Amino acid sequence: MQNNNFELLDIRIKFFGFLATAVSICLGAWQFSSQQNATSELEVRKNFWQMQNQLYAEICNNAGAMAANLAEQVVFEQEKKKFLAHYYGELALVEDSLVERSLVELVSYLDVYKPNLGVEMDLKFKEKVLALSIACKKSSVTFKQDNLDR
Repeated sequence: MQNNNFELLDIRIKFFGFLATAVSICLGAWQFSSQQNATSELEVRKNFWQMQNQLYAEICNNAGAMAANLAEQVVFEQEKKKFLAHYYGELALVEDSLVERSLVELVSYLDVYKPNLGVEMDLKFKEKVLALSIACKKSSVTFKQDNLDR
């Protein structure tokens, strides 16, 4: 009788030992999978942020080149074409609402703006270019803080 109790206790201990091992393996696998998903998601966000920064730098360089070359009509028009190509192209994939507003204001002003027709128009154009640069900087910093600095 005592032998049977001992065998029954031994079987229960082995069963619970196996169960504890299986549960710990499953928990470890689940935790590893969760960590991999989080790492993968962070990598996607980082790649998006890098692409966004690259495009913001290009669009700001184009806008800045336009503002710096108001007296050079040919250079101004070349930079305007580059700027509009980014605006209507890939920039739409990464811009946020702050940058979008600044871009729309600048593009709307470009529709009526003619370089060197007056100091006031030139200054207003430069202000809109500066506002775009500030919006791009704020957008980049905000995205990084919200998505990468965790």
